[in-house]
Amino acid sequence: MPIGLPARRATGGRACEREARALLGPRRSSVFSTPARDVLHCRSWADVRGRGISKQAFHLLPKIREIDALITPGLQRRVRETHPELVFRHLAGRPLRHAKRTQLGKAERLQLLTPHLPGARRLLATSLERHPRSRVASDDVIDALVLVVAAQRMLRAEALRLPPVTVAAPRDPCGLQMVIWA
Repeated sequence: MPIGLPARRATGGRACEREARALLGPRRSSVFSTPARDVLHCRSWADVRGRGISKQAFHLLPKIREIDALITPGLQRRVRETHPELVFRHLAGRPLRHAKRTQLGKAERLQLLTPHLPGARRLLATSLERHPRSRVASDDVIDALVLVVAAQRMLRAEALRLPPVTVAAPRDPCGLQMVIWA
């Protein structure tokens, strides 16, 4: 989920999203543009029409509102935005070849994940056994597992930050950094 919402809509979204898309190449469509702060109050698709928000982003608005209500600049030192596809790209050293929902895509991601999280295959199997597939998709579990790797990388100060740590992080009107970690 995005942390740090722009005051108004910008073509291509936040700078960190544009940088992430450039790194992801053929997988760039997995990064949607974060809605502007002024659409947080919208509750229906009709309310956001023509305001530059995708259907995917609209359906995430309740969760974005929830995070935005809780996060503070101080808390952001421990609670960080990341993106699974960007973490996988960082682990691979290149954009991934296959879409995450395909069998080849799941296999590609599990192969990258396993050296960093040896129990990943067991955790995936356990999650799918305990939860109905209608509620939990295997690609979403794989995404969640790679975020554990991202957290480990952040703790070891090995994570990639967009924009890079050498560049001052842009801030939203609430003082939140608009960055993505991988």
